[in-house]
This record gives sequence, C-alpha cells and structure tokens, in this order.
Amino acid sequence: MSLDHYVSSDVDPVTTSPEKYRPHYHYTARKGWLSDPNGMVYFDGEFHLFYQHDDYVNVFGAMSWGHAVSKDLLHWQELPKAIIPDEHLGMCFSGCMVVDKNNSSGLSKNTLVGFYTSELPKQQQSMFYSLDNGRTFRKYNHNPVIPNSAGMSKDFRDPKVFWYEEQSLWIMALAGPERIEFWSSTNLIDWQLQSWFGEGHGAHEGEWECPDLRYMPIDGDSNNCVWVLIVSVNPGGPNGGSGTQYFIGDFLEVDGKLRFITKQTDVKWLDWGSDNYAGVGWTNLQDSSFGNRVFSIGWMNNWTYAYKTPTNQWRGTMTMIRELKLETFYEELVLTCCPAPIYKELVGDELANLDNVSLNKPTNIGSDLSASRIQIDFDTTQTDHVCVELSNTLGQLTRIGYCKSDGIFYVDRRKSGNQDFAEGFSGIHIAKATRTYNTITMDIFIDRCSVEVFFNNGEYAMSELIFPEEPLSIFKPVAQSSINPTNVNIRKMREITRL
Repeated sequence: MSLDHYVSSDVDPVTTSPEKYRPHYHYTARKGWLSDPNGMVYFDGEFHLFYQHDDYVNVFGAMSWGHAVSKDLLHWQELPKAIIPDEHLGMCFSGCMVVDKNNSSGLSKNTLVGFYTSELPKQQQSMFYSLDNGRTFRKYNHNPVIPNSAGMSKDFRDPKVFWYEEQSLWIMALAGPERIEFWSSTNLIDWQLQSWFGEGHGAHEGEWECPDLRYMPIDGDSNNCVWVLIVSVNPGGPNGGSGTQYFIGDFLEVDGKLRFITKQTDVKWLDWGSDNYAGVGWTNLQDSSFGNRVFSIGWMNNWTYAYKTPTNQWRGTMTMIRELKLETFYEELVLTCCPAPIYKELVGDELANLDNVSLNKPTNIGSDLSASRIQIDFDTTQTDHVCVELSNTLGQLTRIGYCKSDGIFYVDRRKSGNQDFAEGFSGIHIAKATRTYNTITMDIFIDRCSVEVFFNNGEYAMSELIFPEEPLSIFKPVAQSSINPTNVNIRKMREITRL
C-alpha cells in the first residue's frame, strides 16, 4: 500500500538541512515526524520505547510505530518500525505493550503483546505481538479485538493495558472523546466493557486521550496506596492547547462493575508547561533494577504548533524521562514529577565563571549552557519576585520565576528566539500556586530547543520548547530586593547516543 495515500500534497518533506536544534540528551527519531510515546515496556534486560512515527515526511502522516531499545534508558538503538499501516486496518495510532508472562493469550509464554488503535473503517483496538524479544512483530489475524460497534463514538483510542491482580484480569483503559472507558479480559483477546469515567470531573475543553492508570504509594508507604488516573486533554491545557491532568481515587468493584471513583473536584495538572503531552509510563518495570517505581515520558510539543516547529530532518522530541510520586505537601496530595535518577549519569563538570555570578548581573557562562542543568535556591521572605534569565548575545532570553503576590510560577518565552513559525507559540505560561512560598528551589534542565523546570522538588513542573537562534550562554539571577540566591550550581549535561 503506497504511503502517498496518507500524505497531503502541501507538507514539507524531510530534508538534510543542518540540525541546529537537535537535542543533546532528549530522544529524537533519526528522521521524520515523532509524536506520542507508545508501548513502553521493560523486557529481558531492555527498555523499549515505541512512538508515533512517520519518516516519509516531518508532519503527521502515515502513522507507524517507531521503535528504539536501551539498556539504561539513556543510550538508544533505533530499530525498524514495529508496525506500519495496511489496507485493512489503516494507520497505527497510539497504544501499549505488556508481557504475557503466563500465556493468557495462548500465543506463547512471555510474549510481548501490543495494542494499538487502528483507524479503518473507524477507530478500533487491534493487537500485535512478538515472539523474538521485540525484534519483529505480527499483527493478530483476527483484528480488531475491540471493534467500534454501532452507537459508539468515532473517537475511541489509545489503549493502555495492565494486569489487575485483585481479580486476575487484564484491564484496558481507553479514551474517547471526553471520558475514559475501562474494559476487562482474561485472555487479552476477548474484552468486555466495565465502566467509564469523566462526566463532572476534570478539564473538558477538548478531547481526552492517552490514559494511564497506576496504583501508587503515598509518601513512599507501600502499605498506603491509591489509584492515579493520568489523562491528556487537547485543547484545554493550563496554558492553551495540549495538557495532561490527573485524578487521585480508587479502582474497585461497584455494583458488579470495576470503576474508577474519585472525590477530587479540582483540576490537577501534571505539568503546567505548554510542551508535555500524551505521557504514559513503562510497564513491567518491576522486573528491572528500578522495581515498582513509575517512570513516564511525554511528547515535548503542543498540537497548537506541532506541525510548524523550525526543524528539518526531524520534527518532535520526547521529554526527559520523569519519575512520578504521590507526595503530601501541607496536607495536599500531589503527583510530583522529577527527572528520573538515570540522568545523574549525564551530569558533568561544573561550568566556569560561577564565582562571578551575582544578583541582577548577567554572567557569560559559555555556550555549554545549551546543554546544562541549573540548580538555584532563593529565600523569598523579603522579596515578592525572583527569576532566572537565560540568554544569548543576540538578546534572546527565556525567563523562569516565581511571583508571590500573583501566586504563580512562570516561564516567559516571549523573547526566547525564533517564534515566527507559528501563531500561539510566544507567551508567558504560568502555574497557579496553591499557597505562598518563602523558599523556592528551581531545577532547570536546558537543551538545544527546550527548558524543563521542576519547582520545589517536582511539586510543579513546566516543560517548554524554545528556539534561540544562537546557543544560550548568559545566566542572570534576578530579585526585587538585595537577597542573593542561597545556592547556585550549573553543570554540563553529557550527550546521549542514538545508534
């Protein structure tokens, strides 16, 4: 089947122009379009990362599943595509991967079984599998395993499957259009609808997508766990366009059906920035050295301008891998996210000229600032506003800060560099604080085309694309009073490998 069937005539082809913005330590495909992470799973010593991919053009087109593997979640080998479009089922939209350890499916013990949304004749759920450790995949002969029957929504996608030990069932969470459905199966092939969740809860300004349901300990106590449902929404994010919300509750049997129940009435955002979408976590991580920790990754982009970001050979990058935790802050339970501990391996030497850093004064750190980690702490008891300015010799700058009187954290990218490629990219993006902070910690990760900021140990996170037209090199801490930062540390980040 020709890929031309899916590709519009007016899209920009992949070129071989210089890779000005190729990240140092974020995953990108070798070429072409990359979007939603899919099917992340740990199996037999390898971490698998799949993703929505089209290497024919650098915009959303003939959606396939790109595929890469890693031994350490840092250095990746790109493999052939896992699945590609076909005449019967069409394109291969987002989905998941599980390890069928006990041969529930009858395909074979320890089979990698994947689920994706096929789009012909309308969105349905189809299955594929691998019998050789994820090197080749076959589509199930009797797809779809969940057809889109009469009366069902045309928006019916993004399956995420997990094993529900309490009832010895496989559970699939599905999105569409403004709710999450829960289906169950004993064999991964025959599925029954259990319930749905969404009405009266969360943000509803756009379609719900990419669910992930997790059983997580509170404050690290494995004897005190609750269920967390993560849902992407587009549009309707906290700063326009795409965003990711979460719900804390319970998943249990009510009136003979398994349901997700929550008392949560407010909207909770996992990341307040404009560029973290469709994030889901790895499955089977308990078999790795990381145990039952929750590691997640998202697409660092926003559907408002995703087609137009100013790159050439590739378009689309992943966020850093995040560790998610449920933590209590002043009696409020928060799903925090911080860079996974793997990134300690990439943190290099302290950059020069730090002795010259002082308040409200720009310091030339060097071009390595475009691949660096900045840790800075402020005591804000005597000041209303603190921030960090990251800039270059062209005067292009990104500001990251906290304003006590407005009750916000923010990233200001109005002057961050190339912004003419799309309306809606420029702006100040904010995270609304729930209380007043007298101490502020900022953990800022800078790469060639992004900043990811973690305030107060991940209580708030903001992910933002930026496109400075020359590397960032100048660092300036700013405050309204004469207080100095209580800690400043700037270190180089080493590059990951992509084979």
